[in-house]
Amino acid sequence: MVVPTPPANYHHSMKLHWSDWNRACISAAVLLALAALAVFKIPHGFEEGVGWYLCLLPGAIFAAAISDLIQNVIPQSKSIVFDTLLISFNFLWYFVISHLPLKTYRFISATLRIKKVLAKWTYCGVLGEVPVTDQKRRPGKLRRHKSVILMVVNGGKM
Repeated sequence: MVVPTPPANYHHSMKLHWSDWNRACISAAVLLALAALAVFKIPHGFEEGVGWYLCLLPGAIFAAAISDLIQNVIPQSKSIVFDTLLISFNFLWYFVISHLPLKTYRFISATLRIKKVLAKWTYCGVLGEVPVTDQKRRPGKLRRHKSVILMVVNGGKM
């Protein structure tokens, strides 16, 4: 029996390729659970408890206002509507504050990566600076080209 050999670049560990919204959902759920634990399970004084409640669960303000409006229409659904809105708004809040740093990191790292590639291409002569050999300029003098897309399409050839 012949066992196939793995390729040279084969790694024994597998990376999780999660999208940013998956990571943000998991971190939002963890942050919401920690906030609920801090607010409802740790004993506080009255004023301190209200402060922690509004600081860690800011969706409570909107949940209370909307649940009051819904309670006027459907009186028997007071606690269910409030609890659902409280969890939903706070999950959305923690999702946003988890997703923004991820997107900011991706944007900055992509921008730096593009600048690094463009700097490498310019240094190698693929983009930006190539020798000019016409009669008006001295041979070998470097000048900048305006058509980067044309050079990329032509494989760096003018």
